[in-house]
Amino acid sequence: MAHKSPDPPRTTKSLIIFGVSLLLLHLGFSSNTWRISEEARFLSHQQDSESLVLGRLVKSRQDGVSAAGGLTGAGIPNDIHRDWITSEQVSDQYAAYLDGSRFDDYSPYLSQTGGQGMLLSLLDRILPLPPPETLELFHSLTSLLSAAAFRLIVVWFYLEFGLLTSGVVLSSVVFSLWLTLFGRNLFWSTWAYFVPMIGMMYYSRHADASGRMGRHHVLGLLGFLLISIKCFINGYEFVTTTLIMMMVPLAYHDLKRKASLLELAKRSASFLAGGLAAIAVNLFVLSLQIAHALQGSLSDGWRHILYSLGKRTYGIGDDYSETVAASLEASVLDVLRTYLTGVYVDTTHFVEAFRLYRLSFVLEREIEYWQLIVLFALGSGYVVLSTRAASAEGRQSRLALVVATWMSIAAPLSWYVIFKGHSYIHTHMNYILWQMPFTLFGFAVVGLAMKCIWENVLTLVSTR
Repeated sequence: MAHKSPDPPRTTKSLIIFGVSLLLLHLGFSSNTWRISEEARFLSHQQDSESLVLGRLVKSRQDGVSAAGGLTGAGIPNDIHRDWITSEQVSDQYAAYLDGSRFDDYSPYLSQTGGQGMLLSLLDRILPLPPPETLELFHSLTSLLSAAAFRLIVVWFYLEFGLLTSGVVLSSVVFSLWLTLFGRNLFWSTWAYFVPMIGMMYYSRHADASGRMGRHHVLGLLGFLLISIKCFINGYEFVTTTLIMMMVPLAYHDLKRKASLLELAKRSASFLAGGLAAIAVNLFVLSLQIAHALQGSLSDGWRHILYSLGKRTYGIGDDYSETVAASLEASVLDVLRTYLTGVYVDTTHFVEAFRLYRLSFVLEREIEYWQLIVLFALGSGYVVLSTRAASAEGRQSRLALVVATWMSIAAPLSWYVIFKGHSYIHTHMNYILWQMPFTLFGFAVVGLAMKCIWENVLTLVSTR
């Protein structure tokens, strides 16, 4: 089947959605314009992690980008993995960069490649700006990249399901507390987590439209490249989530075109194999970086990787601190209960900032994730019941979206369960995993259900 070019009106709408979503998201991520978060919390969120990038900038400025293996870190004498950086040391990191100071000591953070720090170090050398303005530019650039990633997701939903569905998805990102908090953080570089899924969204859509789904080795290579980008930028945090995320659009498009389960399994295995190969290669690179940073051997790198893996999953408690040991002994059900009752958004600050007091009884809400799951289930049920009235093609795409949505819940759950130790401790940040990409697809189902309701109303009116 020949590939059909989109008609001009639809292309124009795509560009408009592209621009509007970019603006709305960038304003939220860069400056909390929509007041989704309390301002103090927005400005201070994950500064300890971000300060490691500032430490890398200082280290690169004084000793070169490749110094200490190019790893992020802190200008402190103690091992950052044994004694985490204090709030005072965090302030010192920022001050050292902004004041042009030097480090006498440097403790590298050994659990990620630190590509974001290396790239920003190169930009820091090139830009003819004083450090305060450069730091502000880095925050803006990171926010813009995060906004660009989500706008691509919004446009994909528009191309697949239309304006209403994509608008609901866009609103869900704008009002997400955790995406707002993470959107500009230099360390986390949120956009990189979504690169593999976005790449798969557009590759699968193009292949679906052209009728050429690609050979298995092409999918494997694509998976390798996409996961390599993620691992280089922000390491292996949430890596199981990222792997499953990129499988969701692949499954959606295969289900949409009624591919056999065997074909879907083979294509998924090829794509996943490429992603796992990328992780293996990047782990080897990280072990080399650790060996260089510690002036040791390759085995030192592997020992630290295994130590970190046990600390985050199901290691032996006696090998770690009392706090980590408690996390390893915690119940998986307790961890899941914690994250199900987490807050997706508290609109109090939004209502106050825009003086919407008269509508506060409607708008002022604290929505938890378990409530969203119920909402998504109701939306899924309505979409399934409404498919009979749709065309054959529309029916299949709607059913495929519902199935893909409930597949996507495995992405956050994989980290909560496999990396239970990490999730038990990091309740100040791991709620963002629900957005990778379960809430995005869940709200798409809600938007599609709203579209179905509207279509049913129009049908009912026209028959009278």
